Amino acid sequence: MGKKSKLKEGAPEGAVETAAPITKPDKYDYVIRNKKARALTKHRKAVIIAGIILLLVLLLVGVFYGFYSAVDANNFRIFIDRSGSRILSLSMNPTMEPSSELIDIVGPNEMTNTSLNPNNNKVGHRAIEDCILDIIGTDGSFTSVDDYFIAGTFYIKNLTAEDKEYTEILQFEECSKGTSQAMRVMVIRNDEIKVYAHPQTENGIVIYDEEGNAVPEEVVPGSGLRAYYEKKLDYDEEGNYVIKEVEDKSETWKCKNFYCDENGNYEKYAVYEPNNFIKAGDVIRYSIIIWFEGNDAQCVDAIIDGVVKMNLSFAC
Repeated sequence: MGKKSKLKEGAPEGAVETAAPITKPDKYDYVIRNKKARALTKHRKAVIIAGIILLLVLLLVGVFYGFYSAVDANNFRIFIDRSGSRILSLSMNPTMEPSSELIDIVGPNEMTNTSLNPNNNKVGHRAIEDCILDIIGTDGSFTSVDDYFIAGTFYIKNLTAEDKEYTEILQFEECSKGTSQAMRVMVIRNDEIKVYAHPQTENGIVIYDEEGNAVPEEVVPGSGLRAYYEKKLDYDEEGNYVIKEVEDKSETWKCKNFYCDENGNYEKYAVYEPNNFIKAGDVIRYSIIIWFEGNDAQCVDAIIDGVVKMNLSFAC
C-alpha cells in the first residue's frame, strides 16, 4: 500500500499534501563545528597555561621580594657615586680582586642598645671595643647573628694615574622615631678613628652652646660611670697592632656631629666629609661600625621599632 498523506485543514477536495522537503546537511558543517570545538579547546588550554605561568611568576616574584627585603633590611650598602665611576673602585679584599662599584656589609638579625665600652656592654654579647682589631683584621662583613652592631671592613682604590680628591657621604634613606639620636657611627680610615653622632637634644630640640655651636654627644656618655677617653690605633713595643687611650685626659671622648644641611636638619647625612685625598693607584682600608649607644640619654623605649636605613657612597 502506498503511504497516505495527511490533508491540510481547508484544502480543496482531492488535494494531496506533499511531504516536507528533507534538508541535506551541509557536507562542510561537521568540519566547521569541529574547527570551532578545537579552537575553543585550544583557547581554554591557553588560558589555563597562562594562568599557571602567571601564578608561578607571582610566586617567584613574592619569594624574590621577600628575600630581597630581608637582605635589604639587614644590609649596609656601600657604593661609588656616579661622579666617582671609573675613578674609584671597591673590594672586600686588599688585592682589589674581585672589585666592584657596589658592595654590601651584612648586619645582624636585630639591633638593640649596646655600648662601645666593654665595662657597660650587655652581658653575653661581644663588646665593640674588644672587637675593633678583629673587625679591622677581617675583610668584609664581621657581624654575627648574636651581635647588636653592624661592622665590616672594605677597601677603596684610585684607578687613575692621578691623585684624586673624594667625599665620604653616609646618608639616611629613612629615619623614624628619633632612632638617629641614639646612634653612633665609627669610621676607621686606615688608622684614623672618627665617631659621629647626632648632637645633644632636649625634648627633641638641638642644644647649642654660647657661641651657637651644636653641643656634641660623648662617644660613651658618663651617666655616673667611669669616664671614657678617646681611643687610637697604635703599635706596642713589640710591634703589635693595639688600641690605646690618648694621653690627653682633659675631657672625655666627644663625637663629631652629624652633618647639618641648609635647613638645620641633622637626619639627612650622618657623614659628609669632603677633601679626602687618595694617591694614584693607592688602596685605602675602611672599617665601619654602627650601633645604638645604650648610655645615650636618647636610647629609650620610645625608639623601639624605629627604622633606620643608611648607605655609604664615595663621590669625586
